[in-house]
Amino acid sequence: MGANSNKGINDLARVIDSRIRMHTESPLVMDFGTVRKNGSLRTNTFPKTIAKNDYSVLEGFTYGGKDTRVLVAWVNEEAVVIGKVSGT
Repeated sequence: MGANSNKGINDLARVIDSRIRMHTESPLVMDFGTVRKNGSLRTNTFPKTIAKNDYSVLEGFTYGGKDTRVLVAWVNEEAVVIGKVSGT
């Protein structure tokens, strides 16, 4: 059997491979959120509160014990607080 006899199968495999890649390679997503008084995080696009031990922050970020508007990057499935948003 030559390579041409499996052309349909090869085309199907390429389509499936590209679809899987589209679903598994998630781009970096930026979001706004609020770090609450208790240290938990609530973002605009994720409807549940994230406990303070379940997200990361860039070095130097402090929230000072009051609600603080922040910029959040979603890396894979983890929220990372980039910094405070001023003027809010």
